[in-house]
Amino acid sequence: MDYRQHAFDIFDFQILHLQLNTPLFILALILVLMVCMNLLLFRPVLRTLDGRQREFERLGNEATAQKAELAGLTGQYRVDLDRVRGEVETVRQQAHAASHQAQGRVLEQARQDADKELQAALAALRSEVGQARSQLERTARQLAAQTANRLLSA
Repeated sequence: MDYRQHAFDIFDFQILHLQLNTPLFILALILVLMVCMNLLLFRPVLRTLDGRQREFERLGNEATAQKAELAGLTGQYRVDLDRVRGEVETVRQQAHAASHQAQGRVLEQARQDADKELQAALAALRSEVGQARSQLERTARQLAAQTANRLLSA
């Protein structure tokens, strides 16, 4: 018996006769299929998944950087807002003080004008009182003269 024949008899299962070239052909087909699937299916899918993962990481890093920038801008906004509020308060206090000074000047001017008008009114009143007294004295003399004339002529 030939040793080749004996190797082929190992795969003799009565109904299913396997020859050495059939398993080798199937193995070759499986290897070709694995290589093709690897090249055409698995590598693009893995590349897409890796790209997606890198994009997620990039977006996560970008979001973290933007959050940090936002926190910095928020802090700067608060500092600027406090500074502006202080400036507004200072300006408001200055305007308030200036308005009080202007109000004081206006009131002082009004008092001076009122005093001048009062002095003018008092002077006019004194003049009128003097005129009324002199007219009253004249009237009293005339009345005394008329009374004396009536008493003496009667």
